[in-house]
Amino acid sequence: MMKFMRRVCVAAVLAALSFSAVRTEVFYGSTKLKKQEFDTVTVNGSLQFEEIKVSSLTVNGAVKGKDSALGAVTVNGSFDVKDCSSDGLTVNGYTEISDVKVEGAVTVNGRLSAKDSKMKRLSVAANIVSLDDCVVDGDILIRPAQGFSGGATTSWIPSWIGTTVRKTTNWVASWFSSSEQAVDEEDEESDMQKLYLKGDTKVTGSISFESGNGIIIKSAKATLTGSVTGGEIR
Repeated sequence: MMKFMRRVCVAAVLAALSFSAVRTEVFYGSTKLKKQEFDTVTVNGSLQFEEIKVSSLTVNGAVKGKDSALGAVTVNGSFDVKDCSSDGLTVNGYTEISDVKVEGAVTVNGRLSAKDSKMKRLSVAANIVSLDDCVVDGDILIRPAQGFSGGATTSWIPSWIGTTVRKTTNWVASWFSSSEQAVDEEDEESDMQKLYLKGDTKVTGSISFESGNGIIIKSAKATLTGSVTGGEIR
């Protein structure tokens, strides 16, 4: 009986150690994660992921991934994911999501394209926002578009890494900003902010344009139950 109990105790300790070893991770440079579970992950560089589970994710770089449970997410860079869930999402950069469910608020400083996704509140600083077959169970706030100044820096990141991350994220943000500007310059109403409600998109709250120059381009099937401030529906 004593030998059995000792085996159980040893096994339990080993299991605890092996589990805690992957609970919190900090990665530098281009990172790929697949079929792993973490408590907190910080990536100073680009990230590709598939089938991961994480309670808190912070990335200073471009992100691309799928089939994951992400918890609270903060990204300083582009964000391209599908078939994922999140407790809350903040992105400083171009954002493209598909089949994503966000339980908390979504804040995007950059152009947003969402398809078959669900969120509770949405705040975006961009000239173009596209929601296709999406559900927003709350208000939408469209803020004036503004440049992305780069990723957050902290004193514990080595200087050469911090410089590399800032240059990379600034280049990505600059590229997308230039692309968006090029699209707007071809538009006759480039001074207007546009929110596209495509397909069966449903918005249960109100929509506000802080700039006062907003246009909502709404499909025949899309529904909006709240009011519109600072813009008009077309």
